[in-house]
Amino acid sequence: EKKKRRHFYEIIEENKKMEFINGEIFFQSPVKKQHNSATKLLCKLLDTFVIKHKLGFVGIEKILVSLTRNDYEPDLCFFGNEKAKDFTPTQMQFPAPDFVVEVLSDSTEKHDRETKFQDYAAHGVREYWIVDA
Repeated sequence: EKKKRRHFYEIIEENKKMEFINGEIFFQSPVKKQHNSATKLLCKLLDTFVIKHKLGFVGIEKILVSLTRNDYEPDLCFFGNEKAKDFTPTQMQFPAPDFVVEVLSDSTEKHDRETKFQDYAAHGVREYWIVDA
């Protein structure tokens, strides 16, 4: 599994949505309009609130969250100031966020509801929303 994960890091590209889940690489297809609309609206609301109150950093879509065994690209995530203060402009891998939103897609629903749910909880993610758009 370590070898497969190293391979994942070697082939990952900024223009492709890819996740490493339990030893396997998953490529994500483009999202439907309803998925994009839900993600965009939630991001606008959350980001506006976070900026106004200087609470941290909001990431969308291509933020690679690297946990002990898996790497995810959540639809939306928030890192409080304590974590975000150490982020750099060229950073590509991030720790477990404080808050994660996954907007369901037919192809990702099982991972979102099961694997990611358990993994995020085990890594201290305080809030996890699953949105059925």
